[in-house]
Amino acid sequence: MPDKKLHLRITSESHPGRKRSNNEDRFAVDERLGIIILADGMGGHLSGEVASEIATRSLMSKLRLLSKSASSKSESSSRLIEGIKVAITETNFSIYQAASSNAEHKGMGTTVVAIMLNGSSIHVGHVGDSRLYCFRRDKMTRLTTDHSLVQDLVDRGLYTEEQARSASVSHIVTRSLGLKDQVEVDVLTAGLKTGDHLLICTDGLTDMVADWQIREILKEYSYSSEAAVHKLVEAANYHGGRDNISVILAQVCTE
Repeated sequence: MPDKKLHLRITSESHPGRKRSNNEDRFAVDERLGIIILADGMGGHLSGEVASEIATRSLMSKLRLLSKSASSKSESSSRLIEGIKVAITETNFSIYQAASSNAEHKGMGTTVVAIMLNGSSIHVGHVGDSRLYCFRRDKMTRLTTDHSLVQDLVDRGLYTEEQARSASVSHIVTRSLGLKDQVEVDVLTAGLKTGDHLLICTDGLTDMVADWQIREILKEYSYSSEAAVHKLVEAANYHGGRDNISVILAQVCTE
C-alpha cells in the first residue's frame, strides 16, 4: 500500500508590534504545493517592506515552478536544494538591482526563510535571522542558525542564548538579501512525520520570547494552531513588542 501523501495546514499572523507604526515583514504561502516564504525587511524610508515584498513575490513564483517541475520529473533532493539556492540567489540580485536604481531604496535588505514540501521532507533555503523550528512530540528543535553578530558571539562562547536575547547587538544581521550582488545561502533538508508542526518566525518573536516559552505555548495550545499563533504574537507584544512580529505555524497532516 503506498504511503499517504503529506501536506501542510498553514496558519499565520503578523503584527507591527508595539513600537513601530508600519510592518516590514512579508510572507507568502501556497498550502496546496506546500510552499512557505517569510521575509523580514530592513532599511529606511519604507525600503524594508519593498525588499521583503520583492523577496516573497519573486520566490513564490520561482518555487511554484520548481515544485511543479519536481512533481512531473521526480527531481532528486539535491536538485531541489540547488533549485532553491538558485531561486534565492536570483532574488537577491533583483533586490540589489532595485536598491541600486533608486536612491530612496539604497541599503535595503531582507531576511528570508523559504520552505518547499516534497514527499515526506522539506527543503529549505535561509538567509538572515528569521527562524525555522520543528515541534515534535512536545520537543522543539531549531533547524536554522541565525546569520547575526550575536549568534557569532554565542558560537564563540561569549554569550549564552539567554544573554543574546537582550544584547545590544541582537538586531545586527551578518547576511541578508539585497545588500550585495551576491549572497551565501544556507540550505537544509529535514524529514517530517504526521503531527509535526513547523514554526517559521521573524526575530520580532524570538527576541521577545525565549525558546522554552515558545515551546510551552505550543504545548499548551496544541489543540488549535490558530490559538497557538495568536498567543505567540500576544506574548511577543506582552514582553515589549519592539519589532514587527510574524508567526507561521504549519501542521504536517496526511491527505
